[in-house]
Amino acid sequence: MVQLAQHGRKPVGEHLNSNLGGGPMFNWFDAAMAQRVDDLTLHHCERTRALGELKQLARLFGKGYLRALHSEMTAGLITQGGPARVLQIKLAWIDKIPLAKPFNRTKKTELGDAVLLAIEEQRIAGQPTPVTRRARAVLLQAKVTQRYAQTKRPTVPISPMAGSTKDEYELLSAWPEFDLYKTSGNTHPLATAINLNAAKTTPQPFGWYVGAPRCNQIPSNVTTTWPSWWMLGPSIQGDGCVVSFGAFLRSFLCNSTIITSSGPLAAGEPFNYPSNSTSKASLTGWDRVCAEIIDIVEDKNMPAPQSIFGANTSRIVSMDEIHLSFIAPMSECNSYLSWLPPGNPRALRFFRGPHERFYPLFPDQYPQLPADIFVGWHASQPGRPRSSRNLHRRTPVLIFRSVIYEGEG
Repeated sequence: MVQLAQHGRKPVGEHLNSNLGGGPMFNWFDAAMAQRVDDLTLHHCERTRALGELKQLARLFGKGYLRALHSEMTAGLITQGGPARVLQIKLAWIDKIPLAKPFNRTKKTELGDAVLLAIEEQRIAGQPTPVTRRARAVLLQAKVTQRYAQTKRPTVPISPMAGSTKDEYELLSAWPEFDLYKTSGNTHPLATAINLNAAKTTPQPFGWYVGAPRCNQIPSNVTTTWPSWWMLGPSIQGDGCVVSFGAFLRSFLCNSTIITSSGPLAAGEPFNYPSNSTSKASLTGWDRVCAEIIDIVEDKNMPAPQSIFGANTSRIVSMDEIHLSFIAPMSECNSYLSWLPPGNPRALRFFRGPHERFYPLFPDQYPQLPADIFVGWHASQPGRPRSSRNLHRRTPVLIFRSVIYEGEG
């Protein structure tokens, strides 16, 4: 056994805290993890290189990609079935729905092609409604390019500045006051006079460009210019699309800024995602935009385009929950907590007995835990057969164990 915590030591759980809108950051999502996310994104998305922007973008919505992303992001995190705090990442398809009609224009303009959402919940075991929610969102305007200059060095807005590309850029770069419509055919807006830029400053963090090359062969500069295939840039004309998908996701979750030609800029913005249902009419600004988008993409009568996703496909997909903290039950028996990746730990033997005591564990309480908390490995989870043939397939578990010795009360 290895002693887990001593008084005065840095708490083990500190790295589990989040920063969707404030507080400590997701320290576990480091530069190395961003690189791994880039590698898997390139692996999954490069194979669609000959397709148009929407069909290429749809690759990020695939179950295979989301499973791989979840696997990368949970590596090294402690998790179990009864979490106290969870993170869920969602992608929503919003091409042409909903639309903004700026006050200074007669035409409606799409907000983007996709929206990236991160929702963190604090839960209490046995209660269906989360205690608190924190959320963050960013609009993604997707573009692919076959032009040599853009393939060699992609810059915003990636496509020529004309037609719908010009309209999109004027919205995403300046955010004039606008009304929000569900579809191009609707005459009555979902919300009016939405103002995301009262100070009239640019750039704003709400929408980012995400670009990829369109080519029959793999570009010779793929490892340098397109390391994650999809590369991101701010809504600043001429600014480079130089932020990899993994690096952007890290900044998005950690609320850290990205350096642009106009200075540091956030990757998206927090929004109010109440734990209980509330009237959208009471919401304004970015809160209202996000609420309307979520209502649309969760509407079963508004499926994703059949030509891209097939029939009866939802506009929103979710990655499996990432358990950021946990509750170990008070019990006189072993408390099993999965730990990924399993690696190749040495199996240890534990004895159940009347002198074992188990504690509810929360990251913020680690400094207060007794000094006799121990951590050890066990080779298999309870309730599974221990045949040697299948032993290598089992997920090792981390056991937090405190021994109360006889005579100590």
